[in-house]
Amino acid sequence: MKKFILLSFCAFALAAQEIEIPSDLAGWALSNKNKIRFDAAEKVSGAGSIRLDGAAHAIKKVALGKSGQYKLTFSVRGKDLDKGTRIILNSPGVKRWYPVSSLPGNDKETGTFDWRTGTGYINTAVIGGEDVTLDFTNYGAGTAWFGDIRITPLDARLPEGWRARNPPVFMDDAVKLSDRSFRLENNSQAEKLFELEDGAEYELTFYVRGKDIAGDPKKGAQILICGEDRKRWARVDSNPEGKPETGTFEWKKGSRRFTGKY
Repeated sequence: MKKFILLSFCAFALAAQEIEIPSDLAGWALSNKNKIRFDAAEKVSGAGSIRLDGAAHAIKKVALGKSGQYKLTFSVRGKDLDKGTRIILNSPGVKRWYPVSSLPGNDKETGTFDWRTGTGYINTAVIGGEDVTLDFTNYGAGTAWFGDIRITPLDARLPEGWRARNPPVFMDDAVKLSDRSFRLENNSQAEKLFELEDGAEYELTFYVRGKDIAGDPKKGAQILICGEDRKRWARVDSNPEGKPETGTFEWKKGSRRFTGKY
């Protein structure tokens, strides 16, 4: 018997908690109150959005579980934003703030744009506590709207025999072809050891789907196989050009034949 390792690089879950935006903004802490208001006319869902006219902060504190992993989703709209807008988050007593926006690198969103969706990930073990502060910030002139704000707990329990070498890796019950799928975010990896018969022939098949996967020709979404010594590696492709998958694409099938003497 010979062991083999399959590694999946970079390839949504449970009930989401919606962050309420009441018309009186009760439960929110506001700076420059005269520049922040509830806007029933501009919204993606629900009764309305929170609107920041000029430099201001709208702060919401949320209680989450200890050592949990969560997905933050929101919609944002901007008009004539000169210094930009985004969300920054941390935990009470923690000096470091973590930025979240709908742009690559979580850069500040400037200018004028219609509603678009942003996503961020919260690991309470890393961020420093189970009480998380969400600071919706407009850094200068112009107007920013935020709405449809949700926090979803992520299922990090992998099937038996699998392990995450570089989290976050989650099980996804929403985006799938059959029972469920692996969801790998931001340079993450999942691997499993298999025992194969020496000399026997095998075929590995899989499906992969991607969203906004960045990478040079050596990175992206791919599966690698190797022997137990990890010295000889081979890529299993879904790309006809023999390269890792990048960008955004729907489900694709990949496959490779090999023997147990690999």
